[in-house]
Amino acid sequence: APSLTVADIDRRPVPHSETLLEVKNMVQRFDDFTAVDGVSFSVARGSTHALVGESGSGKTTIGRAISLFNTPTSGSIALSGEEITGRRGKELRHLRRRIQLVYQNPFGSLDPRMSIGDSIAEPLRNFDGASTRQARRKAEEYLDLVALDKAIASRRPRELSGGQRQRVAIARAMIVEPELVVLDEAVSALDVTVQSQILRLLNDLQGQLGLTYIFISHDLAVVNQISDTVSVLSHGQQVEYGKTAEVFSNPQSGFTRQLIEAIPGSRYRAGDLNLGL
Repeated sequence: APSLTVADIDRRPVPHSETLLEVKNMVQRFDDFTAVDGVSFSVARGSTHALVGESGSGKTTIGRAISLFNTPTSGSIALSGEEITGRRGKELRHLRRRIQLVYQNPFGSLDPRMSIGDSIAEPLRNFDGASTRQARRKAEEYLDLVALDKAIASRRPRELSGGQRQRVAIARAMIVEPELVVLDEAVSALDVTVQSQILRLLNDLQGQLGLTYIFISHDLAVVNQISDTVSVLSHGQQVEYGKTAEVFSNPQSGFTRQLIEAIPGSRYRAGDLNLGL
């Protein structure tokens, strides 16, 4: 069978009506360093918004704030019109179920001592108090959802390939039925063929489950295929924001043009983009 490529991903049209996430004038300072400086964007329910930029651009800091792992210095983050920053206790716990984070390296989120089935089931037990039996049964369902054999439930992370581990990390995030999933460089550690398979899986899950994604990446070729809208970040500032097709075909910022020109392959050059969305 021919190898999958990023261009194989079939982007479905998304009805952009209801806003699920809105970030307004977000600022994040760490002592004297400003990591994020006045970033604003909104994300429609069921769509994918990409945060793209080089290392140190602030994209991961924004993702962690949306995922409630750090509180912005100023500005606001709203989910379905409700401010979510600064929440504590039960409110924070409830929000963390609605917003899940998938990391670049699944070893960071998968306990090497736990079986795959237990790792996937753990969030369900933590949030719902599900019995071990109930949680394991649900974990097997989610292994099937991410196209993994149920037999791997008894294995350890070290026994799986990188692509399999990332599918496990995705199943672990999806098992609590979130509304919003933040994907932080979730395919960057994978080779091109496996990367394409994971992107297709994410696209399929979005259609099946009605998910909304924040997709954090430094790879504009991938962002071009997976996202509906995009924020281009540089040194903590948003230099461009809009529909991905429009930003890529007619970039307004010199920085964005430079990023596009740096994408390998002439089909991605500015003015000659194969959008395929």
